[in-house]
Amino acid sequence: MDLAQAVTQQLYQIMPAAERQGLYVSDVSLPQVSCVMPFKPNQLRPGNTLSGPTMMTLADVCMYALILAIDERQTMAVTQDFGFIF
Repeated sequence: MDLAQAVTQQLYQIMPAAERQGLYVSDVSLPQVSCVMPFKPNQLRPGNTLSGPTMMTLADVCMYALILAIDERQTMAVTQDFGFIF
């Protein structure tokens, strides 16, 4: 198993939603990683533009994959909690 596949498998264990979306790491060439998120029509906004949440999801997962590719033990490196007050 190459590093891209190993990081993808780790992502799937940590973030099951990534696997459900078909997102995967296609290449690791440190300091770069390439990730793929398959297109789905529900990712479009009016005007046939890709939605912001779709792009941010891919960017967030790709940055997380980079951290894991550098050090697989850093699973909490980019974790954030939100607190809401109503």
